[in-house]
Order: sequence, then structure tokens, then C-alpha cells
Amino acid sequence: MRNFTIPRPRRAPWRRRLILAPLLCLLLSQAQCAGLLGDEDENDILADIIRYNLATLCRSVDDCYMLFAGQAASVSGSSLQIYRRDGTQLYARDVGALTRTTYGPIFSASKWMTAAVILAVIEDGGIASPFDLSLTTGTALGWTGTKGTITMRQLLSFTSGLRENDRTSGSNACIQELPDGASTAQKNACIESIRTSTADDAPGAFFVYNSNHMAVAQRIAEIRTGLTWEQLFVNYLAGPAKLGFDTSRAKWYANIRNQSGDGSLAGAYGLRLSAAEYMRFNLMLLNDGVYNGTTILSSASVSALLQDQYDSGTELLYSQFAAFGYRWQYGLGNWRQCNTPANVALCDLEVQNHSFGANGFYPWIDRARGYAAVVGADISGGFIIPNAAGSLFLGEDVKRNLSQLLSATP
Repeated sequence: MRNFTIPRPRRAPWRRRLILAPLLCLLLSQAQCAGLLGDEDENDILADIIRYNLATLCRSVDDCYMLFAGQAASVSGSSLQIYRRDGTQLYARDVGALTRTTYGPIFSASKWMTAAVILAVIEDGGIASPFDLSLTTGTALGWTGTKGTITMRQLLSFTSGLRENDRTSGSNACIQELPDGASTAQKNACIESIRTSTADDAPGAFFVYNSNHMAVAQRIAEIRTGLTWEQLFVNYLAGPAKLGFDTSRAKWYANIRNQSGDGSLAGAYGLRLSAAEYMRFNLMLLNDGVYNGTTILSSASVSALLQDQYDSGTELLYSQFAAFGYRWQYGLGNWRQCNTPANVALCDLEVQNHSFGANGFYPWIDRARGYAAVVGADISGGFIIPNAAGSLFLGEDVKRNLSQLLSATP
């Protein structure tokens, strides 16, 4: 069976089921097996759990990747890249049409870049209006009451309280419906809809993973600078003087699958990018904000981006990873994966920061071990469970088998 090295949760029903259920199900009837797993949603993923857990007994990074690449879920193609902090390539391989240089949707891996763009804007002393992580929605947008006290830091760490009233997560539909060339009035109307349709939680009280927080943060950045989100992305992160992305293809969309609509509020999911270009971003973070001799972010901003942003009393109200029992905490636009997520000091010693996408696109960095990795994938068929989780499992297998590559002489 798989040897999981990911965090040991406080309550771990999924950890036990992921390990024990496939073995027990081999001995039980289908009806008995369904009863073991529980409700209908869990029954749906049984075949995927059995296939992947029993198939991936890999003994090397290449073995692990080729097993993943051969899975039916990733027939469209995939890639895996691993680099040292100094830019030395440790591993790079593609299988199928979707290579590391192919552009495609990266879904929630967009969040990390959105947070980085906003931090770079904050660093820009040329902006006339005051702009920092303590800026409130009251000052920036004129919001009043509890929601007027939300800070930029809370928006980027998903603790702002902007969750829908009728369910734990959810994101306002207007974010995905923003038309091409959306006007100021249309963007403002969407932000107002988010304000009026969400719960009235105290900012900082709960972590809730959704798109509302970042949409508001993006709109504030646009208002503060007078630039569109696409312009901010190019000027501060992606352009030729920065990370050098192909900005004719690295684009933001409201509807990421159809490549349509204005992506000015889609910072949580809306970027199309190549895995090779994402690696440049990862290497920049590993080198304290510097890429190819150019400073993209200050060391202080990189630290803020990656550090734990929970307040002392913040509770995890919704995370898609809770289905596995993992209670990872959050930085600014990225997850902090470690064995002791609630103990920040211990977590910092072993943390791997990542921003996992719903389609299996999976970038992460490990500052302690000095490497970065990107799994390039566009796996359809489920949000995290069942199909896209294969990238998450691949990442764990890679980490378990990485010592030989890391110990090799540069």
C-alpha cells in the first residue's frame, strides 16, 4: 500500500479509508464494500482509490511519474519537472500532447500568482494611493459595518468571511459571467453582489476556500492603480522585464474552459499558462523573489506570501482537502503542507507550499530541501475527488523517492 507522508490530521476518516478500504473491499461483496465507504459520493470514488493505491508501488521518481502518466485519467498528456534552487534540472519528462510548454488552464494554481501580483503592486512606491496588506474594504471600496473592516491580508488568505449564506463555500456566479471587455460598472456590480450575498462572519474567524475573496482583492488593486488586472499581471509578474511569460497566451478568463469573458475578477482560477512558465515562478520564490537576476518580489514579500496567515482563533470552515482529513493552513494564495499545520514553528521546518488546481495542475516548493516541482496536467472528471487527486498522490510518491536526485552532485 501507499506510504503517505502528508500531514496527520486531527480527525482522519479519509486517511484510514484511503489505506484500509481498498484492501478490505478486495475481500467483500460490492454491497458490503459500499457500506464500508459510506454515502453515494464516496462510493463513486472506490474504483479510483483501489486502482491508484494498488498500482503505484513505485521505487523511483521516473517510475512514479510513468505510472501516473499511464493512468486513464491523464491520457490527454502530462508533465513533471523538478529543479534545484540554483536552476539545475533534476527531472523533466512529458507524456502525451499536454507537454510542459503547452498552454492550458491551471485553475486554483492561479491563486498563488494572484497573491504575488498584489504583493508586487504593494511594493511599488510609485502608486499614489496607500496600498498595503492592512488596507480595508471600508477605505478602498467604501464598505461599512463588519464587512468594511476586512483587510487585504484576509482577502488573500481566505479568512475575510465572504462566503455564501446558504452553504459553506460557493463563489458568486458573476465572477465567471463577467463579459469580455467588462466595464467598470459591471465589475463594481459584481463586487457589490459579493458584498450583499455573503455571510456576515467576523473577518479572521473562519477559513473558507472560494473565489469571492480574490475577486474583491483584484478589484481593489485595479481601483488603487487605475490599471486592469491583465495590465497588472504583465507589468508586475509576467512581462519581458519580469518572468518573461508569453503574454499573448498567458491570459486570464472568466470562463477558463471556454477561454472567454473578462478575467479581472477570476484570480482564484482563471489563468491559462504552461507548466514550464510556472516553474519560473517557483524558482523565483525559492530565490527570495529573484529570477534571472531580476527582483520580482522582496524577500519580505516572499516571506509574507508563504507564511501562515491564520489568526490565533481562525477555524477551518471549508477546504476541499478536508475530504481527505488534511487540515493544512494557508498563506497568501497557497497551502502550507506539513505534518503539524497548527504548530506554525514546527510546520515552518518542513513546510511545502503549494497551490493545487482542480484539474490536477500541481506546483509546489520545498525551501528546506531547496527544490521546486510542477506537475502539468488537465484531468477532467472531478474536483479533487476522484480524478485530479492522482496528481496529489503523484506528488507524495515523488517526495518519497526524491532523495537520490537531491543527493546527486550538482
